[in-house]
Order: sequence, then structure tokens, then C-alpha cells
Amino acid sequence: MSARNEPVPYEDLMSYRPPSDRDSGPRPPRPPRDDGPEQINLEDVIERIRAGLPNFSGRKAGGGLGLIILILGLVVAAIWLGSGVYTVAPDEQGVLRTWGKFVGTSEQGLHWHWPGPVGQTNVESVTQTRRLEVGFRGGSDGGTIAQTVPVESLMITGDENIVDVQMVVQYRIDDLPAFLFNVSDPGDVDRGIGTDRPEGRTLRDVAETALRQVVGARNIDDVLTTGKEQVQTETAIIMDDLLDSYAAGIGIVNVLLQNVNPPEEVRDAFEDVVRAQEDRDRLVNLANAYRADQIPRAVGRAAQ
Repeated sequence: MSARNEPVPYEDLMSYRPPSDRDSGPRPPRPPRDDGPEQINLEDVIERIRAGLPNFSGRKAGGGLGLIILILGLVVAAIWLGSGVYTVAPDEQGVLRTWGKFVGTSEQGLHWHWPGPVGQTNVESVTQTRRLEVGFRGGSDGGTIAQTVPVESLMITGDENIVDVQMVVQYRIDDLPAFLFNVSDPGDVDRGIGTDRPEGRTLRDVAETALRQVVGARNIDDVLTTGKEQVQTETAIIMDDLLDSYAAGIGIVNVLLQNVNPPEEVRDAFEDVVRAQEDRDRLVNLANAYRADQIPRAVGRAAQ
């Protein structure tokens, strides 16, 4: 057997073989590895944001994010503080509260007060003359009667007759803190008055009470004819006294009686009575004038 066919020892197979000239040439490039979608590193994103901003804090890590939070906080604080700026017109007054406690008032001009929830500012007109209708509801123009309210207008006079009285009350706010804080009121839906404002149900009840008290002390003739002026004056005085006792902060400007009539069911008969009384008064006046003319003439003739 030739030496070429002899088996190679195991030790020779495991021994180191340096690369030959044939193996030292350039190797082909490896294909790229497909490891799936690129993973996003949150820290890298934050670092890129931080690197894009000026480093005011001088810190190596986290300074940019802290700066963003600081700037956002300052912007929110500036907006919140700016919302506390308010204006009071010449006919208005402002009432200021801090943590729900009344702390003062403000007059005409530009002002600042703590915005909510720390503070609260109420601005109301204190020179505007407001209107309350009793016994009726006016139309959109304010000068016509759109609806009657018998439960408010029908009342008993001192001589036990029933009369239908419709009234307008003119008022204004004369003490704004008292107006806002002293009276708990359910409001008045008809006039769009919210709760806890004494010009709602409280003012309407006061007006009805005062008017019924005055009408109940007079006979029906006074209410229908000669006594209207006195009814208006006395009603305004009683309303002022009641509102002052409540410390409601409302001042009565004027009370005006609108329609004063007997009830609809007996109106025709009552008007007949009134016309008869007017005829009686007219005839009495004519008789007095005739007497005043004839007596001096008779005296003169007798003296001749």
C-alpha cells in the first residue's frame, strides 16, 4: 500500500492550520439581520428633546424635561392669575370674596382679585332702576299686559269688597353686600332671577303683603278713585320698612298702581253704581251752584 492511502492521525486533524493564500482573499458581505421593527428607547427620545433645548439648568441629565415642566407651570399660573383681572363700569360695584369670606368692595375702574377657587368677584349694577310686576305679567315691550295673575291681584278692601289691583314696583340695589349675602331666596323663574337674590320671591311677597295691608285698611271707593295716590305712597313706605328689617339691600324707588277694578264677575254692576254716584254728585253740584246764584238775587230783591 502506498503512503498516500495511509490514514491521517487524529492529532493532526485537530492541530492549528494557518490560512493559506487561497483563503486570505476578501470575503463576501453578510446579509443584514432582520431583527423586526426598530425599538424606540424613551430615554433616547428624552435626551434628544433635552439636547434640542438650551441647558439653562446646567444639569447633565433631566434638565430639559424639568425645564419644560417649569415653563408649563409658569404659563398655567400666569393664565390663572390673569383671569383675576376685571372691570367695574361707572354704574356698577364689585364685591370681593376670598375663600368664601367677604373682604371688600371695588368701585369704577380696572381691578384684580384672586380668581377661583381662591377668590370670587361679583359685579352688579347699583344705579339701574329695576321693575317688579304684581298682579300681571307685561309683554315684551314692557308697556302692555300680556297675562293677568288673579292670585296676586285679587284682595279684600276695608269694607269687605273684592278689588283687582295691578301694581308696578320700581327698585334698585342700595347695599350690594347685603343684597348678595343676607337673604336666602328661591328665585323667580318668571323674571329670570336666580336663587339667593332677594329681588326674587322675597321682593314679590313683600310687595303683595304691603299692598294688601294698605288696601285692607281702606274702602273700595278710595282704592278705585280718590285714594290711589295715598295707596301708592303707603305701600312704598311699608315695603321699605320690611326690606330694611330683612337687611335685603334693596331700596324702593316708586310704586305705581296700574289697573284698579272690581272683579270681572261684578264689574258691570259696579260701574253702574259708580256712574250713578257720579250723576248724583253732578246733580248736587248743579243744585249748589243754582242756590249760590239765586239766594243773593232774592236777598237783593227783598232789600228793594
